This record gives sequence, C-alpha cells and structure tokens, in this order.
Amino acid sequence: MGLPLPLVELLLSERRYRKFDGEALLIGRQTTYLTERTFNHLVTRDNIILPANFTIELDTDTDAGKKLHCISDRCLMEALGFESTKFLDVTDYEGADIVHDLGTPVDQSLYEQFDFIYNGSCLDNMFNPGTALINMSKMLKRGGRILHIEHATPFNGPYLIYSPGWFFDYYVTNGFADVKVHLALFTTANDLAFGPWYLHYYNWPAENSGVLPKGPGPDVHMILIVLAEKKDDSTCERQPVQNQYRQTAELRQAFNSKIDTVLTSPRPIFSIGQLSKGCKDPWVALGTIGDGLPI
Repeated sequence: MGLPLPLVELLLSERRYRKFDGEALLIGRQTTYLTERTFNHLVTRDNIILPANFTIELDTDTDAGKKLHCISDRCLMEALGFESTKFLDVTDYEGADIVHDLGTPVDQSLYEQFDFIYNGSCLDNMFNPGTALINMSKMLKRGGRILHIEHATPFNGPYLIYSPGWFFDYYVTNGFADVKVHLALFTTANDLAFGPWYLHYYNWPAENSGVLPKGPGPDVHMILIVLAEKKDDSTCERQPVQNQYRQTAELRQAFNSKIDTVLTSPRPIFSIGQLSKGCKDPWVALGTIGDGLPI
C-alpha cells in the first residue's frame, strides 16, 4: 500500500504533537505518492525546517514510485525529523537493510532499536500476523511509536482483513501508553493513494466490542489506521482475549486496569482535539483528509 498522501497528513499531525527523531524502521520499501510539488507545498504549509544539507531524493526503488516520480521513503523520513531509516522485508528485492520473515521471531539484537516503526499494509498479506505484531513491538524502543495501515475490507486481495479490536485490545493488554484507531473510507485505488479519505475515529467507550461498522456498500472500501505508543513498562507477548469472551472477573480486571491510561492520553484526535465528554458515537466522523493537495 505504501505511504498514501492522506497518511502523510496524519504523520504531520502527529509530528505537531510530538517531534520525530532517532531511527525509523519501515516494513518494506514504501511508495510515498508525494511528488516534489506536493512535498514542497506541505513543507511550506507546515513550516517544516528541513535538515541541513537536505536534498530531495526521488524514488528509484519501488515500481509505483518510479512511474509517478515520487520522493523516496527515506527522503520523507528525513524531512519528518528522523536521523536514519532502515527497511525490513522478507526478501532484499527492493534493497532492504534487514531481511527477515516477520512471521518468525526476530533476533534479540533487534529488540528496542527503533524510535518509530511504520507497517504499510503488511499484516494483511501475512499468514502469521500475531507473531509479526509482537515482533514489531519488540523492535520498538520504550517511548517509541508505531503506525499501522491495514485493510478492513477485501480491496486489493489481502489474505486477511482487520477489526479495530484486534489492534486496540493488543495494545491495551500490553500496557501501551496510547492507541488511536481510525477508519478511512475510500472508493477507488487512486483515492486510496492520493485521497480523499473519509476519516472516522474509533470511540472505544461507546463500542467496546471492537467490531467494524456495517459496510457502507460494495463500492466503498475501508482501511484501519492505528497509532500506538510504547511506555517503559509495556509488554509485547501478552495475547488479548476478545471482549465477548472476557467473562471472568480476572480477565475483565486485567484489561480494565490498563484501559484508563489509553483513554486519558493527552494525544489529540486528528482535526477535533479531544472528544466531548460522554460522546455516544462509536465512530466519530472527522471529515475528509488528503483532498485539495497539489499533485
């Protein structure tokens, strides 16, 4: 899936909340869908101070990026503030720094090495995604952030599609500082890459089952966007029990003892800041994102 333009908008929003620095890990090489014109527009609009000696690097590694004359994934990460970027993939066909199948345990030398990890729709193409999610969490530094984008409808022929609860429950169960789940609706492959997306925020207190909303129709597709932040005492290997099966007091207490940390996180929700107290809408509409950008 790459790094769609609307997702870059969400990255810039997160950057305004807390700056990016250190080392990033991208799961596979990523087409950014950012032309030089779009990039320059965003730099000017957001008053981004680029690093000294920064130069724009065009994508010569991914097929889509070469055809569209996009800037490279490494170039985007540098512009966001990261000092270095590494790439992990199951093969080295696009020049990965780390060749590893995330469906098997990663070597301990990779534990807590990265300040930011981006998973651009890899779990929906994997046979063993639970192990992959645990691996990513292990590679993330304490205080680090991880961003996922995964299909929630069978667009583009994924192995799997995901529910909000699969991610939300995992990160709560493992005591992460925060997890924000968004759902984006789109209609075409072009809209997936360039926008607009119709963005919604998952409001757990109003719908704690973690299920997807009813599909809006056969011509509308959905993706999940998940941002989580690790803290000093977060774990990685605890497996969540789905809401309807948390029937014992012990299971409920184990989950509920950690949910308040997430619900009281100061991280703003894109475009609205914080939810109004007592909001009963399980999917809070945030409007469109990624529209109106020069291509």
